[in-house]
Amino acid sequence: MMTKLVIEYCEVTGFAIPEDYHHLKHLNDFDLIGYNVLLELLNTIENNSDNNIFFVELLPFIKRRFIPYLSQHLRDTSSSAQILNGLLNTFPNKSASVDWKIIHSKTEIELVSKRPSLMSSSSKYCDIYLYSFMLELLVENEAASGKDILSVKLPFERSHYAKYVDIFENVEFESNHMSILVRKPERETYEPESRTIELPNLTLIDQVTAAANTIDVNTLNLKSLSSLIGISERNLQRKLCSAGKKPTAIIKSVKFSRARQNLIRNKGCVKRTAYECGYTDLSNFTRLFVNITGLPPREYVKANTHLFR
Repeated sequence: MMTKLVIEYCEVTGFAIPEDYHHLKHLNDFDLIGYNVLLELLNTIENNSDNNIFFVELLPFIKRRFIPYLSQHLRDTSSSAQILNGLLNTFPNKSASVDWKIIHSKTEIELVSKRPSLMSSSSKYCDIYLYSFMLELLVENEAASGKDILSVKLPFERSHYAKYVDIFENVEFESNHMSILVRKPERETYEPESRTIELPNLTLIDQVTAAANTIDVNTLNLKSLSSLIGISERNLQRKLCSAGKKPTAIIKSVKFSRARQNLIRNKGCVKRTAYECGYTDLSNFTRLFVNITGLPPREYVKANTHLFR
């Protein structure tokens, strides 16, 4: 979702991104992709844009999608403390670079986002949008109040955030993690158990699927997939077979998912979709649909008319 929003920003502002990224905007919002893809895209924009503070202007695009999503998961919150508690259940698996912990005392609650020890641009961007999201949710919530915020900490030194450092107000730097500490209202002065949510370990199949999603379907095959992952074709086949999956099955699944999304976007036009997906022979495109759904693409469209209106 984040990558799609960055691509949308580029389209609106007229920034030309490399063609390798174009197909990503047609993925489903929560399809797995390699995390470095987003980092590379953000760095490409920062290094080539005339806008010195592009990420500041990008934030409204991110918020427009995420703030309503987060708000609907926080509907029953009535204090800053409850908002932080709710965020712990909402953020994990949506921000794949960090682990999360909630720490309770009798009068305070702290949401802690652990960071890797190595400084990276991904951490810089992640810190900026998390800081921005948290403060907006806390300050603008009708029942909560900005005065409940006791402290905000960032993991790295001021220079790491470079030209974006002025975004942060009343922040402590070089804390080895990002955290926000808020005061509990008097009615909530109890001390529930502190919790930690660690990121789930992605399986090999998840990782290969993420890599496959990163490649345009026109060039997606065993050779391009193994090259992106950085191992030989034989090793990739051997590792996946040991995990109970053939690489051809992952490639076929990713190609079908992309074809289905494009078919919906093209309102059921089979020829156009087949061409966009790199199929010069319509029979091969038909075979893909039959293998996955049991139906040729035109019959699939007829059977699922609600998707193509």
